[in-house]
Amino acid sequence: MNTNSLQQHVNEQLEETTFLTSVLDKIATATDHHIPRKRIRPTNNPPWFSQEIKRLINARQHSYRRFKRYQTEPHRQEHIHACRAVKRTIKSTKRNKEITVAAQGKTNQKSFYKSERQTTQKRHYWTTD
Repeated sequence: MNTNSLQQHVNEQLEETTFLTSVLDKIATATDHHIPRKRIRPTNNPPWFSQEIKRLINARQHSYRRFKRYQTEPHRQEHIHACRAVKRTIKSTKRNKEITVAAQGKTNQKSFYKSERQTTQKRHYWTTD
């Protein structure tokens, strides 16, 4: 191979890579401009929080609104029962979660300390007292 053909080959390779990078840059800017980004928000729920608890809390709020609107004794009793159901379910779910974590902690201490850290960070948000 002589130096002219080698120089020509290198120039062709250089042109191809610059062309490829410019095309990729244009594709990247077009996707950034035209495709919307989806924001994924982390959940702030404690590990013991379930769909059942969420449903009971919504029912409690609904019964409270109904009691405030009508101010009758049956609506008051319904709200009291809904509050007690939420409190009872949260306590039992927390207790079951702690039992599960303690059982897993005997074999896997990492999961035990992870759940302990999660519950202590969130404790002030969810109280049952």
